[in-house]
Amino acid sequence: MKRNMKYKTARLVLLCGLSALCLSGCGKKISLKIQDGYTETQIEAPQDKTVGEILNLAEIKVGNQDQITPSLETQIHDSGAEVVILRHADVTVDTGRKSYQVSMTGKKVEDALRQAKVIMDDNDTLNHQKDAFLQNGMSIQVTKRYAVSATINGDTQKYLTDAQTVGDFLEDQGITVGKHDMITPELTAKLKEGIRITVQKTDIKKEVRTEEIPFTTTVKYSSSMEEGTSKVTRAGVPGKKEVTYRVTYVDGKKEKETVLSEKVIRKQVAEVITRGTKKKVETRNGKAVVSKQAVYDCDGSGHGYYIITYKDGSVEYEDF
Repeated sequence: MKRNMKYKTARLVLLCGLSALCLSGCGKKISLKIQDGYTETQIEAPQDKTVGEILNLAEIKVGNQDQITPSLETQIHDSGAEVVILRHADVTVDTGRKSYQVSMTGKKVEDALRQAKVIMDDNDTLNHQKDAFLQNGMSIQVTKRYAVSATINGDTQKYLTDAQTVGDFLEDQGITVGKHDMITPELTAKLKEGIRITVQKTDIKKEVRTEEIPFTTTVKYSSSMEEGTSKVTRAGVPGKKEVTYRVTYVDGKKEKETVLSEKVIRKQVAEVITRGTKKKVETRNGKAVVSKQAVYDCDGSGHGYYIITYKDGSVEYEDF
């Protein structure tokens, strides 16, 4: 605790004045101390002067609501006396969210905080020392600071901030927010102790890609080809197209994409497969078979014979 010791200067000033008084025949002098808050003044004054007269000699002004002990009318007879001044002060206690008017006499900043029922947290700051005496018109500013964590582009750090909202905090930290960025909580949300802020940097881009168009397959039939056979009569050729996408990146990673437009730059050529429909003709002994009919024996043995008819009209029988 520091004290402003002014007694040497005050004593020199008063001694000069009192010397003149003594030369003109004044009476006995006494020594006394004036305690005005942390300011202590040691002076010499004529005996039997009142406190009010001594304060005038010391050029110390007091207000109507200040408390002076002893009273202003009290005469001081002996050395070693002490005059104590308790200053009256009308002060403002401002927390940033609410303001309080406090009137007190001879009290300190910490007394005004108690009177206003303002409780400071560990991270809060004050624009005056708590043990400073109140002065009339003093503005006591309590700045609330919050311990917060912020994750920006996946990187998490801890901060102490006196910002009031998420938006204020980001601005104080020089963090630029894009119109597509995702912020949690929202920018207007009030800060509170331990809050977690997340800013996901979101970029939306247009991307043009060249992609392949798969060819289709067409089947044709030919009576000049035997049934069960097929061949590729025209090779397929893939096409090409330009596709424009709307791509969303969150913290540098692709989140989603949407097709905006497509433009064909080369048409695909369909593959053609030809399949035969011509019935396959069975031949025996170099002759074309028209029909082959089975005739079973009546004894139920499962044996019998085939009646084979050829294209030239001849008939042949074959046991089985």
